[in-house]
Amino acid sequence: MEIALEVSGFDRIPDTLARISAALGFETMSAGAEEALQPVLERARELVPVDTGNLRDGIVIAGEDYRQAGSGAKRYNLHPASGVRQGGMIVGPLEVNEFYAWFVEFGTINMAPQPFLIPAVESEKAQVFDILGRRAGRAIMAATA
Repeated sequence: MEIALEVSGFDRIPDTLARISAALGFETMSAGAEEALQPVLERARELVPVDTGNLRDGIVIAGEDYRQAGSGAKRYNLHPASGVRQGGMIVGPLEVNEFYAWFVEFGTINMAPQPFLIPAVESEKAQVFDILGRRAGRAIMAATA
């Protein structure tokens, strides 16, 4: 009994990988990260202790171009070898000058911690990865269609 096997398409691998890489680029995944972090934002706002509401209302999602308070300088993450811009998204109390946010989260010598951000991330991390995975999967399918 003789079995014959023919394999083809190896010549298309570099082009396909380049299309996938482009599809999973900065814009696609940054938009996906913002969408994916929304459940964390909502949960953190539910968990944060409220006095005036400033801390709760100041919890936002920010991208890599978030301006640090007072500095006016944009922060960009660049890949050390290629110099290509990389994305980064954060969620936290960024929109208000509420320096005590971290005291609330971690406590002080005189105040017990009242964590809101870490529990929000922990409770929503599966959903975050699910949203990012679906977005990446759609981008890969479109790039290889």
